[in-house]
Amino acid sequence: MMEGNIYQAPEAEIVVSQTESKEFYVVAPSKFLLLFILTVGFYGLYWFYKNFDQYRKFNNESLWPIPRALFSIFFAHSLTNKINDRLEQQKSNLFWSPGLYATLYVVFLIVDRVSARMAMRGVGEPWSDIVSLMTIFVIAAVLLPVQKAANEACGDPKGESNKSLTPANYAWLIVGSIYWLFIAFGTYVYYINPDF
Repeated sequence: MMEGNIYQAPEAEIVVSQTESKEFYVVAPSKFLLLFILTVGFYGLYWFYKNFDQYRKFNNESLWPIPRALFSIFFAHSLTNKINDRLEQQKSNLFWSPGLYATLYVVFLIVDRVSARMAMRGVGEPWSDIVSLMTIFVIAAVLLPVQKAANEACGDPKGESNKSLTPANYAWLIVGSIYWLFIAFGTYVYYINPDF
């Protein structure tokens, strides 16, 4: 004889990934910096995508994370404001300025794009090349407090839930390191030893 209601759906424990249940993308600051710098800033695209994608899923909103990542220059303020709204709801005592970091990101992204275009046309060399490369480090430094605020808003200030490098991370780090080697070799051949 069967026990219980035969018409009742079977019970199963639903397990939700820890990172997917967060409102924003949580990542350890050291991992963020490593991935951002060694991928020559391309990690920023993924970073913006993940933040908006997780925000969309968490809040059940209909927004498109891919265009927001591709055109992050227009959506950086939106992201920092969303993070700040969550921190204010939690009555967090984290001291940061969301508008300032978003504005600095926009300014240095414009500096990067303009200097890269100038370098491609041979204008202002080698300084346009140097400025374009150095902005990668500046943008990483500007986005780091935003990442720390996102971690805080998700209750994981140190990003402990996402501090280990995955096989995909290693693959991107290898590709990025090769790209950095090409940049270094090109710089050497073009500026230091043109007769190479």
